[in-house]
Amino acid sequence: MTAHALRGPVASLNALSCEVAAQLHQLVQDLGRELEIQPEAPQAYQARIDALLYRSSDISATSAPRGTSDTGSTAEQPVSPPSDAGTREPEADDEYTDADAVIRHHCENEWPDDFSMRAYCIEQQRQAVEQLRQGRPRDIPENVFCGIRRRCTAEWPDDYAMRVYCEEQQIEGYRKINKNKG
Repeated sequence: MTAHALRGPVASLNALSCEVAAQLHQLVQDLGRELEIQPEAPQAYQARIDALLYRSSDISATSAPRGTSDTGSTAEQPVSPPSDAGTREPEADDEYTDADAVIRHHCENEWPDDFSMRAYCIEQQRQAVEQLRQGRPRDIPENVFCGIRRRCTAEWPDDYAMRVYCEEQQIEGYRKINKNKG
């Protein structure tokens, strides 16, 4: 639904769109102000915004008849294929529940005209998510691992393969430093 569809007393409100990243960031800031809390930094939730934008564009593209936009004009509407992520059912508290949408969006942006590379990218990203789900290595303290994960997530919000690489490099560095201490 667009803001133009609002009627009655809510028509005068400033409606935000879930199809625009800047407006989603504004929503987070507005909610933080209303709840009197400081929201996390945008990089902490950017992957979720990307997933929402991806889903929103997919819904918009599939809700109107193919070849028409929601305004009724004829235009080519990209229709993304349905997700065929693995059969593993994500857990409710899994921070990667939106990963498939983020992956598809990321790989489509990286390889818009090369479907072979896009398929390869999707496979690599999915494998990376499985590695990230494994969590903390036993020899790395929880607080150190959390710091590494936060840093790598902030640096690579929509590229899980680079998150894995970043984490591996940081963990290797931590191990070298601590090996030399003894």
